[in-house]
Amino acid sequence: MDKAPEYKSIAPVFLVGDVGATLEWYQTKLGFWSDPFPSTEPYVVAILFRDHIEIMLQRLESIKSRMTTLAEVAEYGTPISGRQG
Repeated sequence: MDKAPEYKSIAPVFLVGDVGATLEWYQTKLGFWSDPFPSTEPYVVAILFRDHIEIMLQRLESIKSRMTTLAEVAEYGTPISGRQG
């Protein structure tokens, strides 16, 4: 049996309402430092760093129009964005 791949890290993406407020909390409460984009608020995305951990933050509003709801999947069987015709 082939050896399973070894994973070294993971960088989850958290969808948040306010990237600036969220990164401020991670910095002050948990000691992370950040690299937000754009360089001034309101930020759209940010990467948080601490030790060997990376967390991505993305403003929910920036992708809301491209999100598929569970109701759409239940009604159409596939995401609306993936339907043909």
